[in-house]
Amino acid sequence: MPDHAAMPALRPLRTRSRAVVAPSSIVLDVVFESPTGGRTHSIGGGETFGDAVESARESLPAGHDWRLAAWSDLYGD
Repeated sequence: MPDHAAMPALRPLRTRSRAVVAPSSIVLDVVFESPTGGRTHSIGGGETFGDAVESARESLPAGHDWRLAAWSDLYGD
């Protein structure tokens, strides 16, 4: 049985207020591409398509000029 007293205290799950999805929100799986051909996926959400793309863009690795390549609806109108 683990020694719970020796375990570090659990930190609460941190979320961004924008990550909470309201019923009228849009959630997208967005594909971004760098000028050198690198590709990455990111999930984003927001009230509009643009908000969802910008939300997804916030989690991209720094140091690249990522451009929108494709997207798929995960939730929303």
